[in-house]
Amino acid sequence: MGAKWKITPMELGWIKMPYMTLIFDETADEETNKTEYQVPLIAYLLTNVDTGEKRLVDCGADHEYPELLAAHKTSPGHDGHSAMTALATRGIKPDDITTIYVTHLHWDHAWGIRYFPKAKVVVQKYEVEYGSNLSNRGYRSPYDSTITDRPLPFFLGFYNQMEFIDGDTDLGDGIKAFTCPGHSGGSQGFLIDTPDGWYCLAGDIMYIQKCLDMRRPSGGLYDVRTGFESAKKVCDLIEKHKATFLPSHHFKTLEMVEDSIVMNKIPDNALR
Repeated sequence: MGAKWKITPMELGWIKMPYMTLIFDETADEETNKTEYQVPLIAYLLTNVDTGEKRLVDCGADHEYPELLAAHKTSPGHDGHSAMTALATRGIKPDDITTIYVTHLHWDHAWGIRYFPKAKVVVQKYEVEYGSNLSNRGYRSPYDSTITDRPLPFFLGFYNQMEFIDGDTDLGDGIKAFTCPGHSGGSQGFLIDTPDGWYCLAGDIMYIQKCLDMRRPSGGLYDVRTGFESAKKVCDLIEKHKATFLPSHHFKTLEMVEDSIVMNKIPDNALR
């Protein structure tokens, strides 16, 4: 049998998004689609219940680039807030993290890699290829180079930490990776075995609980057909494993799991 993991969601600040980005809802009217909500940036601490080993799923932003945070409408409370500072509230140091599983390499999920120089970074091979493709200029800002002064995507600086996987992969230790492109070319999600059963962390293909309820992807897609195919795949995996779904940008996630790390008071205009 594989290892069992305790999952601790970590709130790493907020970002403002319109409803039309949070879910691909063709039934919504124009006013609803344009309504903006504060939603959280979330990473996940995985703790092996037998050995105490600690890993992460995603690792948040890099706060050395305030212009990036401003460009993406992050909240004032988000400034200076990182996975490193969230972990410190539990007495966890960066070197205690052995592995980071990255759903995708966008700024709000993976820039924090630099805080964890000793961690192995598990990423889909195609996500690195997709994010490095200079022909994807219209979709490069989430990878950084159109906003900051960095000449190349940030993640190439951590190439030597990366372990590449290619497609759906049983990673052992009670963790399964599955591809779910649509939000980015090489997006992946994870099924995590816990004492309470399987949990599904699907990354940004499904931002909020309503995505699962309506079997719809999020609205932030580079390809609609691919996004819908991935959303169906996620829903089918959740049903197959009887898994609990933790949305990637929904305060509901922080309320579903006891002992979540919440660094800021949840804003009044949060989407719940």
